Amino acid sequence: MRVAITSKSFNAPHWREFFDETISLEGVPGDILKPEVKSIWISTALRGWKQLASSLIVSKKVVVILTLSPSSEEAKAAFGLGVRAYLHAAASAELLQNVSTTIEAGGYWLPQDMLLRLVGQFNDVLPAKQDKDSKLACLTQRELEVCREVAHGHPNKRIAKNLGITERTVKEHLSRSFAKLSVKDRMQLMLLMNGNHRQQPL
Repeated sequence: MRVAITSKSFNAPHWREFFDETISLEGVPGDILKPEVKSIWISTALRGWKQLASSLIVSKKVVVILTLSPSSEEAKAAFGLGVRAYLHAAASAELLQNVSTTIEAGGYWLPQDMLLRLVGQFNDVLPAKQDKDSKLACLTQRELEVCREVAHGHPNKRIAKNLGITERTVKEHLSRSFAKLSVKDRMQLMLLMNGNHRQQPL
């Protein structure tokens, strides 16, 4: 069950296609903490959204922030609270579903363009990756090449073209790399690779 919490002044019409329930309020109803509520999506239009997000995260809920005006500082503050995703409140139902799939798998999500700008700033917010050099040493040369392409923000199609391999092969290399590096998604891989990048050029 996915629940959106927003102010009375903002409620995107297409949210009805995605959320099981949309609540307009300034507080938290008790039943929102029920086990069947798997993720809670909070709009920044809601006064006190940071405090609300923090209290829900303490209660072990998966929280996503829907922003009206995306910014690097707001995103960093949100992830600092422990949220799992940050995106524009007007995102399409299809994109909302993609984000939901990512966080349900244990990953994090934010727009790629923002990720590229913020990747160097998040190492003090997301769980630190220790012994980066030794972790990368476990990759094959081709896996490392694919990971470096991901670190530059390239999609699978471009990676395949750059390396002269198929997209299916790219996915296979990424799947093995995720397992070896103990990362769950591309965002965590980018954080790991770019953290290493500050010490050793990609």
